[in-house]
Amino acid sequence: FPTAVTILDPTYGNGSFWNWDTPFRVIGGDVDPTRARDYVGDCRDLPFGYESVDVVVLDPPFLGGGHSGIIKSRYARVGGRHNIKDLMEMYHRGVLEGWRVARQGLIVKCQDVVESGKFHMVHHDIVLHAQYSGLPIPVDVAHIVRTRAMSDPRWKTVQHLRSAHSYFLVWKKES
Repeated sequence: FPTAVTILDPTYGNGSFWNWDTPFRVIGGDVDPTRARDYVGDCRDLPFGYESVDVVVLDPPFLGGGHSGIIKSRYARVGGRHNIKDLMEMYHRGVLEGWRVARQGLIVKCQDVVESGKFHMVHHDIVLHAQYSGLPIPVDVAHIVRTRAMSDPRWKTVQHLRSAHSYFLVWKKES
């Protein structure tokens, strides 16, 4: 998005996504008032008008490690019950809201998860739901694998293939 000036991050959290010198004006929101930089709000119901910012970046907390205490507390901050159904509902509504508010496009960071021994292709489900809701196919899907161990250090063996990665799904609006 070479002409973008304003970026809305409705899942700003502690701002770690923005730990770099950015030329953009980042508007940071969160449902947790102690973490909301510019406004308090839910990514599923954005307090912004139609196409009022250049780009929306959606980076909600992941379920990643199962039902540990830290995962429960992270997801509880965004009003979920820390299960895959709630996570997908948040992504689906957040993507549609982000698309509504964005002038140029939307970037969604996500991670596939294993819940109760079942692998969930979160990135695939987000793309399918977006298509069914009228969004175009993403222009880019970046798969980023972290270089540290591909399994949780608490496990004696690798439990599943995809355990330390992220996807960046990028939708661009027609000019």
